[in-house]
Amino acid sequence: MTPKKPPTAFFYYLEDFRKEFQEQNPHVKSMSEVGKACGEKWKTMTYEEKIQYYDIATEKRAKFEKDMMDYVKKKFCFSLRMRNNVTRILRLKKEILNKVTKRSRIKKPKTRDTLKFYRNQLGFEKPSTVLIDGSVLFYLTSRGLTIEAIRNLIDDSDAKPITTECVLREMEYFSERYSKSVSDLHRSIGLANMLDVESCMHEKEVNAEKCIRSFVGINNTRKIFVATTVNDYWPLVNKNPMIPIITVDNGSLVLKQRSNKEQNRTIKKWCVEYPIQQPDGITKKDLKKSPSYKRLKGRKKFYGYAGKIALGDGNGQVRAISEQLGAMEWPYQKVRECLVKQLLLHPELYQDHVSPPANADADLTYLEYIKITSRDGEWGDEYTLQVAADFFEVIIVVLTSDEQVAVNDYFPHGVDDHKQVLFLSCLDEKYYNSMRPKSSIASTCKYDYM
Repeated sequence: MTPKKPPTAFFYYLEDFRKEFQEQNPHVKSMSEVGKACGEKWKTMTYEEKIQYYDIATEKRAKFEKDMMDYVKKKFCFSLRMRNNVTRILRLKKEILNKVTKRSRIKKPKTRDTLKFYRNQLGFEKPSTVLIDGSVLFYLTSRGLTIEAIRNLIDDSDAKPITTECVLREMEYFSERYSKSVSDLHRSIGLANMLDVESCMHEKEVNAEKCIRSFVGINNTRKIFVATTVNDYWPLVNKNPMIPIITVDNGSLVLKQRSNKEQNRTIKKWCVEYPIQQPDGITKKDLKKSPSYKRLKGRKKFYGYAGKIALGDGNGQVRAISEQLGAMEWPYQKVRECLVKQLLLHPELYQDHVSPPANADADLTYLEYIKITSRDGEWGDEYTLQVAADFFEVIIVVLTSDEQVAVNDYFPHGVDDHKQVLFLSCLDEKYYNSMRPKSSIASTCKYDYM
């Protein structure tokens, strides 16, 4: 008999809720009213209250998958032994593929660099803050390692390791209760006392999981790394992709990898919680009605260029340069890194263009400008275009929507033979897009950059 697919966690909660609801409301007999009341209560419940039902559903799901695999194996072997009809065998194989759950057939996705994801996409800036659980402190002392192992893992020599009062109390409790490996426990407690012990403001003592969960928060707005080895027992911390987890895998200290699906889901959640504001309020519908759009569109037609004119985010300039250079070889994240590298290596070329405020240090202002430029999603300007021309040794031609100036060009410093010409369009000195010549430039424009 084919195993039946188990219900969701809501169904198991409904069974408990129905008994309690019918005792309090004996006059209500309609299941639709009971289900509606249960659904409203389920929406208001926290994740902590739902976790017991999620665990039941996960256990039933695992049993279903095991039973399904056993059923498929038995049916397939029986068919091969009892039937020689090729048509029936092919039909059976098709049925097997349809019965096996998607989870067992999904290939493991290629995981992007998780550390860069948290740094670039979610803004986990240096110096980092690392909240360390007692299990990781015990691992470090038993292996003869120090906090530097964690700093090296996240590539941050100035990372600040912290722990909480509840974590320290839990470690002292285990050291008093268990006599095995007492020396390692005492050394790990000594290591914990050397860290900054943060006050967690709990009136009653709670375990390390609840303390860390409340200290970090669901959205992790303070952008804290959490170091723990108890992966399977802390689902509310480890399953939250907003929290980067440092853990132990095969005896080595690692940063828990997040799949592409988890990363995309995290970015969407982050954008909902912290939306990017558009100060000018331009919409796509209003774009085509604006005079600047019509002016730029006419100039592109006059000079013989093709390409979209669209609103974008702060990565529009580096993304347009990436498309011109070749997005496969030069993704826009790498282009931004190159711009920052050029700014750091050659301050004499660009420092004078950054105007410091009154009574301010010019060097400090320049470093702040570099820091702002390094952020993912930061808008580009005419200085970053010149930096790109110098680093890649190219000429950048920008067709603008400005009333006074139609074309801006940027030539690399100290380079006689440029490698390439990049063609960009700029709307309202802000929105950059890639474009390409669709006809001879010389026939429509007096400038010949080729």
